[in-house]
Amino acid sequence: MNPFLFLFQSGLDFVSSTMRAKSQQDAFSANAEELRRAAYIEEARAVDAVARGGVQASRIRQEGARAAAEARQALVAGNVELSTGTAATAQEASSMLSEFDAQLAKNNAAREAFGFRESARRLNAQKKQLTREYQADALNQFIGFGARTTERVSGFATASTTTRKR
Repeated sequence: MNPFLFLFQSGLDFVSSTMRAKSQQDAFSANAEELRRAAYIEEARAVDAVARGGVQASRIRQEGARAAAEARQALVAGNVELSTGTAATAQEASSMLSEFDAQLAKNNAAREAFGFRESARRLNAQKKQLTREYQADALNQFIGFGARTTERVSGFATASTTTRKR
């Protein structure tokens, strides 16, 4: 084998491997960044869901307090004793229902946030898997290049010794 041809083939293989590795690294980086951003957005959605649940619970409590105050005003206007009997029971039940609705809103928000966090966890796991695959592929390319070069060197050495024996 001609030594210049050997060097040319090895150089061409090196350039080809390097260009392939660079394009794969670019694709990996883009995919990893997309997964990172998607996970970040899901985490932000989870935080937002909890905050919205708190706000909704506060509104429900305010509406319950407003309804109870309007009922008290109506009862006072009708000369009804507020601290005993049906009036007191109605106010207590109204307050409990408002608190139940507020807790339900917070619970629903927590459930929604859990879904977003689970989605973010899956996206991060995908990113880790993608990273492992990229690293394994890069190692395989490096080993493959080394094996091809070794094969060429041994082929070149065999061809050189065969040529010298003649």
